[in-house]
Amino acid sequence: MLRLVSFVAISIICHTGAGHCAHAQQASLDVLVYGSTPAGVAASIAASREGMNVVLVEPSDHFGGIMTGGLSNPDFKTFEALGGFYQEFMDSVLAHYTHTYGPDSKQVDDSYYGVWYEPRVAQKIFMDLLKKNNVQLLMQHALRQVQLDSTNGNPQIKRVTFENRQGQIQQLTAEVFIDATYEGDLMAASGVPYRVGRESRSVYGELFAGVKYFSRDHKFLPGSTGAGDHKIQCFNFRLCMTDSLENRITVWKPEHYQRERYDRLLELIEEGQVKSLHDVIKFRYLPNRKADINDPLYSPFGIRLMEAQHAWPEGDSATRADIFQQHKDYTLGLLYFMQNDTTVPASIREEASAWGFARDEFEETNGFSPALYLREGRRMKSDFVLTEHDTQPEVPGQVRAKLHADAVAICDYSMDSHGNGAPIPFHPGVTEGAFNFYVQPYQLPYRIMLPPRTEGLLVPVAVSASHVAYSSLRMEPTWTSLGYAAGLAAAQAVIGKKQLRSIDVAVLQKTIHKYNAFTVYVTDVGPRDEFFKVAQFLGTQGYFHGLFEYENVPYIGRGSGKGMRGQYIAAYPYHEIHPDKVMDATLAQRWNEMAGTDLPYEGKLRKAFLQEIYSASFK
Repeated sequence: MLRLVSFVAISIICHTGAGHCAHAQQASLDVLVYGSTPAGVAASIAASREGMNVVLVEPSDHFGGIMTGGLSNPDFKTFEALGGFYQEFMDSVLAHYTHTYGPDSKQVDDSYYGVWYEPRVAQKIFMDLLKKNNVQLLMQHALRQVQLDSTNGNPQIKRVTFENRQGQIQQLTAEVFIDATYEGDLMAASGVPYRVGRESRSVYGELFAGVKYFSRDHKFLPGSTGAGDHKIQCFNFRLCMTDSLENRITVWKPEHYQRERYDRLLELIEEGQVKSLHDVIKFRYLPNRKADINDPLYSPFGIRLMEAQHAWPEGDSATRADIFQQHKDYTLGLLYFMQNDTTVPASIREEASAWGFARDEFEETNGFSPALYLREGRRMKSDFVLTEHDTQPEVPGQVRAKLHADAVAICDYSMDSHGNGAPIPFHPGVTEGAFNFYVQPYQLPYRIMLPPRTEGLLVPVAVSASHVAYSSLRMEPTWTSLGYAAGLAAAQAVIGKKQLRSIDVAVLQKTIHKYNAFTVYVTDVGPRDEFFKVAQFLGTQGYFHGLFEYENVPYIGRGSGKGMRGQYIAAYPYHEIHPDKVMDATLAQRWNEMAGTDLPYEGKLRKAFLQEIYSASFK
């Protein structure tokens, strides 16, 4: 039975008098991706590389999500966790600066192996990749309607209607749809269950769930009830600023300037808690004398606008536009205040006044970022929900995080929240909901992208995860990995004429490894190693879980970070597998039992023995 599901947060299908309903354009595709976030770009390219006819649809006039909107300092911990599409992006960044400025240039050094980049460079690379891979991009096409029918008792997406800025209607039919929006808009419009806000501690037994006051020295403070609520993580802009006089646009006074908003900053300055510009704004330096400006975690005052973000996920276009403007006014006002208000100490005013918006970035918005940094939107509620526990070892004392044999990506970042609510008088210097807690790299299962019933849809951004787990995986290197896996899964389903929940995940994993992407964290076998695909596949099946417990090597915690720049650290210890180590009887027995084989081991290296197991598993 055919039924229609309209997205309540967006207006009706045709504007009165537009006259386009009867003449809607129609097209049939293999894969449709909604949302040109980095995950959406990755998903589109992955599906196209597998031979799919792909269209990438973006509702706004901004392409590339936050990575082309100011976030130029990506969040990950170790380089050993980077592969696949994100490594390809980094290689392209490095190639750009090398070709443009020379291999020994300061720009190449400042890009740090392609990790740090200017927003305009990221946009060029993404756009070039779309063109090279024949992905059609539709900009300013907002979702208006989703059409479902029934497949084996489950709803299946068949057609989606979009409307452009001129009021023209386009109906697109596809075999597979991918929702790559930060908010989960297509997912919600399709009737998929989701959650907005925080679970209480009692729901999944998570230590960091619910309302909490967590100090900088990692202590829970009084008032940390663990209660659930509707609140999501705070937003802020990731600004691209410069201290180059020739390329600098002076910060202007916003139309809706509210000086009283910054009275608390003056109090913190008088109390000695804020002594410099860097206590309020986090700088990460980029090539060509620019900086990625972010909100500093645990700072008593920053560029985050607390309590203004909660209505965004469910908000209509007018609500979201209002929230965007509130954040813009607040951010501009704060910068203007620190640069110009005579009550601010001269030393801070001098520091702040050295910086302005980069003239050669975001030219259409006068240098100000067109993308609000959305740390959290809706989160799908599927049959499996990733939680804090999945970031931890399942067995006490074990090195590796919990095993997921259906993993399609990994995450290498701490559980990290910039907060959900404003400080209270009892804890005036603590943002409610803020926390940062290190975890080992962990696996992300295919299941978190699958809706519980709806067919023909994958959700690689608004995945099925708790608020706590989402605070860790919500990083662009992780989202691009999930997006790429979603694109490959979509292609596999179309080619095999199967539902997404019925595809062979082992085949999907082999395809992921073909593109040099990870499904398990292994530090001494990289994508350039001929043993890479074997190590990734068998490691995902659990062959390396417990390896160092077997060898009785003590666990010493996270990497030291010695010799690394920024937040990045050395590889996590005891996640290597020593492929050139000679096999012994105990390990051979264990691996043979796992594989159901009886292979001889004498005189063989680990990689040779595992290669035989890998080959036997696909006979």
